[in-house]
Amino acid sequence: MTCGALCSADMLKRSTLFSLPPFSTFRNEQLAQRAEDLTHLFEQEPRQEPAAAQSNPHVLAGRRFFKNFPSIVDSRIDTCRREHLALKLGIPGDVFAFNPGFEKFATDSHLERYLMEYHHTLHVNPHTQELSIRANGEYVQWAEAAHLLAHFSQPSVSPRLPWVYGQDGIQGDDMYNWKTLKPYKRTDASQWGFRYIFELVVCCADTPHKTGDHGFLRLKTPDGAVYSVGLYRPGKRGLSDNLKFPFRLKRGYLMMPDVTEFWPCEIRSLQVAITQQQFDVMKGRIEYEKAQDKLIFQLFQSNCVLWAKHIAESAEIPLPSTDDTITRLLTPRRIQPLVDSCCSLMPSCVKTAASIPIAVVVNSLQLVLGAGVVDKEVRLRNGPHIRPHIASLADLFRPSKMKLHHPYTFGNETLRWVQEWRDRETARLEQTRATCGDQEALDRQIDEIRYCIPQE
Repeated sequence: MTCGALCSADMLKRSTLFSLPPFSTFRNEQLAQRAEDLTHLFEQEPRQEPAAAQSNPHVLAGRRFFKNFPSIVDSRIDTCRREHLALKLGIPGDVFAFNPGFEKFATDSHLERYLMEYHHTLHVNPHTQELSIRANGEYVQWAEAAHLLAHFSQPSVSPRLPWVYGQDGIQGDDMYNWKTLKPYKRTDASQWGFRYIFELVVCCADTPHKTGDHGFLRLKTPDGAVYSVGLYRPGKRGLSDNLKFPFRLKRGYLMMPDVTEFWPCEIRSLQVAITQQQFDVMKGRIEYEKAQDKLIFQLFQSNCVLWAKHIAESAEIPLPSTDDTITRLLTPRRIQPLVDSCCSLMPSCVKTAASIPIAVVVNSLQLVLGAGVVDKEVRLRNGPHIRPHIASLADLFRPSKMKLHHPYTFGNETLRWVQEWRDRETARLEQTRATCGDQEALDRQIDEIRYCIPQE
């Protein structure tokens, strides 16, 4: 039986019936047996570098197996997790026993994601099974690396996210606690033509999600430095934060680098060529806002995409609009073209009249979910002038309050519109090639189109 079949069998699907005793006992035993079979497959699989291992079919199937089913106390499940981790890291499974503490560190820090991003590998002495890992730009034995980790200061404030592995290896930084924007990696700048680049990046799927979608920005330089930073809200991982007025005005936090850089999710981006002066303006603006520490987060008023656009606007980069009404985002995609066609045929006065009662309903729901609330911490930090998203009775009637700059809109609508414009401009220039006397100049123009944006 293949690895995919082991992980997709109907009998392993979550079911209310099989979650109750005595059926749960049967289900758990079946899962443990499947885990044992998976372990044998993992052990037989050749080791690959972490960057290549993440796309290994067995690694992907194992990830689905552990993601879709509850944790079960069984030694066979534990062994399967260990072998799956070893396969992701590109090392033999028995290495963990010879390097105490490494398995927990690799699991807790999701080490394979950082190794994949930086194209780093782990070294194993075949005679002693001692493991070596990068630290301060060179390989050290795990015992020395563990000693370094023990002396790194652990963040005590919330939110906190230790950045324990960077381009030089083991380190003791914090993604939230910083003052100066610095590159999270250096790479080949020929990928963006040795330019200064502003890049708006989103993590999104083909359909809107209630959670998980996110936007952040990158700044790139001609020498290959890549800066990454994004706006987050407090308690992003906590269920209680979503249940306690999720639309309230909360404190915003800047993360550097944005953790999405290391997350195994699909990302889409828009790259725009900028000048060194624009780069300096945006870098300075980010550091200023980090020092002021008065950023806010509200889904409609000040979210991750809006903050990235705000930084671009500080350097006079007119990014395309990403606003969309929440009602349009919730419309099923299969009927979206029909709805758009009907709306385009309506007179503007009819659309305005129709949007007001819809706005009252949607904005009232926002109000129930906390859109009229400001966190006490935000009022103390920002002053009494700070206003919630729905601040008055009149706001309930404003269709503009329904507009949401969602990562989905940017990733699926705005990016497509920009790419279509770039394709049209490229095709127009290509049509002049036969009569163009300066082919090199034409090639430069075509190359520049890749980093331009249309004016709305």
